Amino acid sequence: MRKNIVCILVLTTLSFMSCKKELLMTYNSENSIYFAPAIFNMPLPSSPLLDTTAVSFAFAGGGAIDSTIKLYIVVTGAPADQDRAYNLIVDSDSSTATPGVHFVEPAPIQYIRAGKVRDTINLKLLRTADMQDSNYKIIFRLPPNENFNNAMEYKMTSASRRLNYTKYTVYVTDILKKPARWLDTYLGSFTRKKLFLICELLNTTPSYLDTQISVADVIFFGKYMQRYLNQMAVDGNPVYEDDGSRMTMGPSVQ
Repeated sequence: MRKNIVCILVLTTLSFMSCKKELLMTYNSENSIYFAPAIFNMPLPSSPLLDTTAVSFAFAGGGAIDSTIKLYIVVTGAPADQDRAYNLIVDSDSSTATPGVHFVEPAPIQYIRAGKVRDTINLKLLRTADMQDSNYKIIFRLPPNENFNNAMEYKMTSASRRLNYTKYTVYVTDILKKPARWLDTYLGSFTRKKLFLICELLNTTPSYLDTQISVADVIFFGKYMQRYLNQMAVDGNPVYEDDGSRMTMGPSVQ
């Protein structure tokens, strides 16, 4: 089962910032190209300007095998009456994710279509086992070409923080942390396998255990799961953790 998760960014037409701290006027400024989230406050006017996106498969459930997010590109200047090519490249020297393994690399030549001043790229991220232990990053760049320049590549937002306009970083991981409301006394030691089994049997989600579950429900979950594990053992099908130990719940529900 394929699921799209997180980070669906909605491109809204807000006021533009220019390369010289003026407004980026779409119809009377030069042809420059940028990643839209660094220029627009997305998805809300109060949202910070960003040059990164973080994607986690951790709470997606065991069935999710990939995720598609969107990269938004915007150009300044007037729309043209023909398609205009631009270059979208992966910075392989700085990226740690591997094309074809951790993501499907977009075509290096993309187009701002006739009559348009923006483009949307679908980036497909691939869930892999090594993401359970490591974070990966993909760094995209928009180099100048015959159609578009980089009139401004970045601006300093503080003495040490730079907001990039033509460089965009996507972080992806599958590292699963213990849900915030997981209580060991009822649910036992946290493991990835146990979490997904709880979600499967009790028709819930990891995010519910992380942010919403009540103590009463935690107690119920622990008791229910321990009865299930006991019955599986009686039936000759004990449930084991990935390390070979028997799965058990917490001491308060034994």
